Amino acid sequence: MKTYGIVAEYNPFHNGHKYHIDMIRQSGGTHIVAVMSGNFVQRGDVAVLDKFTRARLAVENGVDLIIELPTPYAVSTAETFARGAVSILSDMNCIDGISFGCENDDIALLIASAEASERIRNSDRLKEMLREGENYPSAMAEIVGEEYPPEVAEIFSSPNNLLALEYIRQVNEKCGNSDILPIKRTSVGHDSDDISGDFASASKIREMLSNGEDTQKFVPYGTFWGSETAQLYSIKELEKVILYRMRTMTAEEISRLPDVSQGLEGRIVNAVKSATTLDELLSGIKTRRYPMARIRRIIISALLGVTSEDSTGNPPYARVLALNDRGAEVLKKAKKSSVIPVSTSLAELCNFGEHAKRLALLESDATDIYSLACRKAIPCKTDMTAKIEKTEN
Repeated sequence: MKTYGIVAEYNPFHNGHKYHIDMIRQSGGTHIVAVMSGNFVQRGDVAVLDKFTRARLAVENGVDLIIELPTPYAVSTAETFARGAVSILSDMNCIDGISFGCENDDIALLIASAEASERIRNSDRLKEMLREGENYPSAMAEIVGEEYPPEVAEIFSSPNNLLALEYIRQVNEKCGNSDILPIKRTSVGHDSDDISGDFASASKIREMLSNGEDTQKFVPYGTFWGSETAQLYSIKELEKVILYRMRTMTAEEISRLPDVSQGLEGRIVNAVKSATTLDELLSGIKTRRYPMARIRRIIISALLGVTSEDSTGNPPYARVLALNDRGAEVLKKAKKSSVIPVSTSLAELCNFGEHAKRLALLESDATDIYSLACRKAIPCKTDMTAKIEKTEN
């Protein structure tokens, strides 16, 4: 039994994800556990399909056990996102390795780049550039370009590689001797608009879905999310809810949101006063210092009531969203070895301390809000009583 962990969003699950899973199997992985974002994702958006549907599709296509990444970590920076997910895998004490997709699968180069990232993030030069108004990714890339060979600098040019570096940093810190298995992306890059044969990026598939285009060739056969009956979710459906929330927040409340610093709350308050659409609000806040992904995450955190304290420390539990027979084997092992509670029940996880209760209640509320992002809302508090079904291998 060799179990690999994946950090994923599957938003939505596509042929590239299936390729990643197949490569893990070919590399000797007998069991695969994925820590997956729930109904809200790291780019500061709603997931196009609900978390239980995405989890089920992933299990039907090769993942054995899906664990939910609590929302405060899922809608955070790359560092906190990776820390939360890798911490869960580490604390379950049943993972032999971590695998991730990236643009370059040279493990020695990735490890060297992760070490460069670790050094630079604590440097006086980076702190000075941030004070002068440079955004974090651009500042990191500039310093790396000046101080390291071109091949290292190239690693920092891809968002998918940057997440890979965060995974390596967190694995080195939390998982000790775990294997690191990078899988090179095929055909199309992260967030690419290109289409190559049966491969398209998740962002391209989401764009096509929003335009009513046929995307079936880009997902594994038989997994087209319930065909015409599927509910697709869009942040545009939450536009007025978001505007209402932002108009009723004080500058002090905004200052307590994750990633709000250096007086950004004042800029947000001013943008809120004149914005009549979500796009106007986002563009009114964005500057070179504050990139759009950061602004979107802040707005989502405001909508959901997430504060900077919610992602302090590591996730206090592992909540199961879907599994098959092999996943049940991993779950049985985890329940004996895990240092955090593992359960399918969000209500049960409320009983394991104040942090667990806070996150579980936030998760339930987030699902209630998420249900408004489609044409047919569902009743409140369904996340607390949700029951999962084991999928056949």
